[in-house]
Amino acid sequence: MAKGTRFKMLDESVKTVQSSQLQLQKEVEGIQSTLSGQQKMFQELLSRLSALHSQFDEMKQGTKPTVTGSDYSVGLGQIGRHKPAPVELNRFDGQKPEAWVFAAERYFDIYKIPDESRVDLASFYFEGEATEWFRWMFRNKQLAGWKSFAAALIKRFRPKELEAPEGCLAKLQQISTVADYHKRFEAITNETIYLPPLFLVHCFISGLRSDIKTVVLVSKPTELDDAITLALLHEQPLALEKESYRHTLSKAPGLLPNPRIAPSTPSSSNSSNTITATNNTALSVTGKTPIRRIRPAEAQKRRAQGLCYYCDEKYTWSHNCKNLPQLLLMTEEGDPIEEPPTTVVDTSTLTEPHQIDEVQAQSAISYNAMAGGVSPNTLRFIGQIQGKPVQVLLDGGSTHNFIQSRAAKFLGLPIEVVPNFSVLVGSGDRLPCEGIVKQVPLSIQGCELKEDFYVLSLHGWDVVLGVSWLASLGPVLTDYGASTFEFTHNGQKIHWQGEQALVAREVQLHCLRRMVNTQSVAQFYRLQLLPTAAPIVMNYPEELSSILEEYADIFSKTQGLPPSRARDHAIHLIPNAHPVNVKPYRYPHFQKQEMEKLVVEMLSEGIIRPSSSPFSSPVLLVRKKDGTWRFCVDYRALNAITVRDRFPIPTIDELFDELHGAAFFSKLDLLAGYHQIRIHSDDIEKTAFREHTGHYEFLVMPFGLTNAPATFQSLMNDIFRPYLRKFVLVFFDDILVYSPTWKTHLEHLRFVFQLLRTNQLVAKQSKCVFGQTEINYLGHFINRQGLLVDPKKIGQYNNGLHLKDSRMFVGFLGLAGYYRRFIKKLCSRCWPTHRLTKERRLPMDTDYSSCL
Repeated sequence: MAKGTRFKMLDESVKTVQSSQLQLQKEVEGIQSTLSGQQKMFQELLSRLSALHSQFDEMKQGTKPTVTGSDYSVGLGQIGRHKPAPVELNRFDGQKPEAWVFAAERYFDIYKIPDESRVDLASFYFEGEATEWFRWMFRNKQLAGWKSFAAALIKRFRPKELEAPEGCLAKLQQISTVADYHKRFEAITNETIYLPPLFLVHCFISGLRSDIKTVVLVSKPTELDDAITLALLHEQPLALEKESYRHTLSKAPGLLPNPRIAPSTPSSSNSSNTITATNNTALSVTGKTPIRRIRPAEAQKRRAQGLCYYCDEKYTWSHNCKNLPQLLLMTEEGDPIEEPPTTVVDTSTLTEPHQIDEVQAQSAISYNAMAGGVSPNTLRFIGQIQGKPVQVLLDGGSTHNFIQSRAAKFLGLPIEVVPNFSVLVGSGDRLPCEGIVKQVPLSIQGCELKEDFYVLSLHGWDVVLGVSWLASLGPVLTDYGASTFEFTHNGQKIHWQGEQALVAREVQLHCLRRMVNTQSVAQFYRLQLLPTAAPIVMNYPEELSSILEEYADIFSKTQGLPPSRARDHAIHLIPNAHPVNVKPYRYPHFQKQEMEKLVVEMLSEGIIRPSSSPFSSPVLLVRKKDGTWRFCVDYRALNAITVRDRFPIPTIDELFDELHGAAFFSKLDLLAGYHQIRIHSDDIEKTAFREHTGHYEFLVMPFGLTNAPATFQSLMNDIFRPYLRKFVLVFFDDILVYSPTWKTHLEHLRFVFQLLRTNQLVAKQSKCVFGQTEINYLGHFINRQGLLVDPKKIGQYNNGLHLKDSRMFVGFLGLAGYYRRFIKKLCSRCWPTHRLTKERRLPMDTDYSSCL
C-alpha cells in the first residue's frame, strides 16, 4: 500500500517536470523567433543604409541616383530640397559699422567660430578704409578679443554727429507713409541705448501724423507692435477717404468767383498788404459764397453734439441756417489743398492767422535730461550760479539750454515770458515753457559762461546745456569712458572732468517729505535688511563645548504647544465689559505678504487657530534688530478693559548691584519667550485678531497684552528661584549667569541648562554668549572691574553735542537718564532743560545744543 502511494507521487512529480519543460521549450522558441525577426530587421536597415550611402556618393559626384523605390526617392528628394543655403558675410568698407558687426556675430555663431579666431577671420572681409585701419591696429598691437575689437570698430567708423540718437528719435515726425516712418524709427532706435519699451511706444505715437495719432491714442497700446499695427490699419481708410475727396472736389463745378489777382510784381506801397498763398495757408475769400474749412476732429465733435457745421445751433432735418451759404471743405491735417502757387490775394480776406512757429517745432529735450536719468553717453558736471552749486548735464539730445524752474526761482533769476513756446518731450507731448532767463552767469571748473536758458520743469538736473550751446563751440573732444570734455573758449583750451558716479547722501525725514511735496523724487526704493542665513559660530574651550553638546536639545525648536504651567496667562476683564472689535488697519503690499507668511507658519506650528470669537484686534508688524518681523497685535482696546496685575518688575540698577566679584559671564536669550507660555483655556477667545486672510486666536501668550511682562517675569522667577541673585539674573527673557571662577561658571551653566530642559524652555543659540570676561547686557558692558557705557550708544556724541531738532534733544535726555550713574550731578546740569520739556510741543527746527 505504501509502495503504491510512493509510485503515484513519483509519477505526478515526473508529469509536473515534463509540463515545465514544455513551457520552457515554448518560451525558448518564442525568443528565437523574436531574435530572428530582429535580425531580419537589422539586415534590412543595413541594406537601406548602404543604399542611402551610395546615393549620397552619387549626389556628391553630380550624378542622378540609381536606386529605385518610392521610399528612397521621396526621402532623397526631401533631403535635396531642404539643403541649407550657404551663409555669406558682406565686405566692410567703413559704412554702417553697427549693422556689419551684428551680421558678423551672426555669421560667427552659425559656423561656431571661436572667439580667438574671429578677429583674424573678420579682417579678410575688410576693404578700403577699413583695411587701412586694421593694419594700423595690427602694427600697434591693439588687437585683443572680439568684443573689444568690435567696440573699437564701431567707435572708429560710426558717424560723428553732434546730436545724440535719442534726441533724433524724440524729434522724428511722419512726413510720408506709416511704413516709411516705421522704417526710419527702427533705424534710429538701433543706434540708441536701451530705452524702456513703454517710452518707445509713446515716442512712436508722438511722431505720427495728427489724424492717425488721435485714433491710435484712443486704443492706448502698451506694445510697440500694437501701436504700429493700429497706425497701419487706420492709415488705409484715411487714404481712401482722401482719394475720394480729391476726386469729388476735382469734378465739382465752380461756385466761387475768381479771387482778385494782384500784379505779379507788387510795388512797395502795397506789398505789405499781400501774401503768397501756400499749401499751409487757410484762405477765406470774400465773395458771395465764402469758404469755411473744417478739420475732421472739429466735424466729429459737432456731429457728437448735434450742432450745425455752419452755426452753433442744433441741427434737425428742418433746420434753416441763419448764416450765409458757405462752401464746406473737410481737410486732413498734413494734407494741404493744392492751389496755384502764384495766386496772390489781399490780406484783408484772411480769417486765420499763420500759426506755425518754426522754433517751437524744432524744440525738444532728451529723455535723460527730462527724467533725470543717467546713461553711458551723458556727461555730468557740478557748476555754480551766483555762488550756489548746481548739477549740470551736457546733453546732445536737447536742442536748447534749459534750467529747472525751482532752481531759477530759488536763485532769484529774472524770468521773461515767452508766449506760445513749448518743448517736445519723449512721451510725445509738448511741455509749456515758463519763460526764459537771459545771460545767466554759469561757472564750471573755472570756466565762466553766460548763456540764455529756457525755464522748464526738469527732474533730477538743475541745468541742461544743449545743442544751441554746443554748436557754438566748434570742434570738441568728448571721452565718455573717462568722462572728459575738451573745447576751445575765448581762445583758451578748456578741459572739464565729469562726475564719475552719483554719490548717495543721507537725508532726514523732513527733507524727504519736502522733496516729495516739490516733486523732486523721480523714483523711490525701500531697502530691507535680510537676516543672516546661518548663525555666527564661536570657538569655545573644550570643556564648555562639551556642555553645550550635552544640552543641545535646549537650543532646538520644538513642535507643538508648550506644556501647561501654573503660570498660564489669564486675562481678567473689568465687570460688565463688552467684547472689543476693532477693524483691521491698511497695510502696504510687502507687509501683507509677510503677514500671510507668518500666519501660515504659526498655523503650522499650532500656536494659533481659526476663530469665531466676538473679540477682534488689528495686527501690527514690528521689525527686529536682525531685520526679521515680529508679529504683534494691537491690544490697546482689550488692555483698556483688562484688570492690571501689580507684579513688581526688577530695576536694572538693583540687578547690577549683585555682580560684585564676578569674572566670567554667560548670556542666554529665549526663543520667542512669550510664545513659550500658554494662554488660559478660558481666555483664548479674547486674544482673537483679524487680518486680510481671516480671523484667528492665539493658544500661546502673544505680544502686546498689558499683563504679559508680569506673567513672563513671574514665571522666570519661579523657575530660577533657587539660584536667583546667587549666580543668575533674569530680566524678562534675558538670562545672565555670572561666576567668580571658570570652574564654578561651568557648574552654574549646568544648573541653568538643566532647569531649562526640565521646564521645556528653548533658547536662541545665535543670540547666546558663553564664558566671556566682558559681556554686553541691558545696554551696559560688564567685566571684572564693573560697568561700562556701550560705546555704540554714545558714539554720536563723542565730538560734542549737535542737537539740531527737538527729537534729538528729547532722545539725548532719555539716554542721559539711562546712564545717570555715570554722569556726575546730572540733575543740576539738566535743570535748565526742565522748563523746555514742560511745554506741550517743542519747536521742531531749533538747535538745542546751547541748552546743555
